[in-house]
Amino acid sequence: MPTYEHDGGEATRFLVNNEHGRWYKIGIDVDDQAGNFAVQRLKHRLFEPAIPDSGFRIDRDDALFAIGSCFARGIEKAMVGAGFDVRSAALEFDDFELRVEGVTGLGFMNKYTTHSIRAEIEWALDPQ
Repeated sequence: MPTYEHDGGEATRFLVNNEHGRWYKIGIDVDDQAGNFAVQRLKHRLFEPAIPDSGFRIDRDDALFAIGSCFARGIEKAMVGAGFDVRSAALEFDDFELRVEGVTGLGFMNKYTTHSIRAEIEWALDPQ
C-alpha cells in the first residue's frame, strides 16, 4: 500500500508558501476580517481553514489510521460513516456502559502524548 511521504524541507516549503499558514504576526490588525492570519479569519461568521492544494488526495480504497486525541476519534467516526476503511477505529468501545448519560465513549482510546504516538507507530510498522 503506498504512503504519502515528504521530507522536512518540503514540509517547510509548504508552510512558508502557505499565505494562510500562520496564526498571528506582531503589528497586524486582528479585527481585519480580510487578513490572511487565522486570528483574523476567526472573526468570520464561519471559520474556513485555508489549505493550499498540495496534490495530496484520499481515495475510497485507501486505508486510514487516525492517531491523537478525541478529535482523532471524531475523525475516525466520520470517516467510517462515509465508508472509508479506518484501521484505527475500535468499534468495540461503542458498547461500553457509561456512568454519565450523554457522555460518549470516544475518550477511552485517546492517544495524545508524543511518547504513546511514537510507540503506536513503531508497533504498527514492526514487521514482527
